[in-house]
Amino acid sequence: MAGLEAELRHVDGFAVGAEVFYYKNDITAPGTTLQGQQTVVSTTLNGKYYFGGSEGWFHPFVGAGVGLAGAKFGGDLQGKSSGTSFQGMLGVDLRFSSVGLYLEYKYLNATTSDGANQKIKAGGSGVLAGVSFAF
Repeated sequence: MAGLEAELRHVDGFAVGAEVFYYKNDITAPGTTLQGQQTVVSTTLNGKYYFGGSEGWFHPFVGAGVGLAGAKFGGDLQGKSSGTSFQGMLGVDLRFSSVGLYLEYKYLNATTSDGANQKIKAGGSGVLAGVSFAF
């Protein structure tokens, strides 16, 4: 999995931004022996609130986003699907000058549809860690 996010933060702690999130996993069709791979790309517009504003080095946050997700399937399961995505996140940014480390829990809800209008859940949740840079 990988993600890239850009955001503008106000000194009061409010932030808006955009994110591209990519992940790939193995899947099995329920009730069958069919197996495959699912690749998902989600793009979202996010809003966050950083508690404590811009002072200090410890910045806990909460946020939400809305956007689009696309899924591609390989192996025994072939096809593509797309649809809306919603996400919620909470975490902390440890800021050391212009470089920071962050730890975040993200919940992505993405229900996509294929060409036959079959609904496919392409979301999930997990704990993410990364590096942030301030300009």
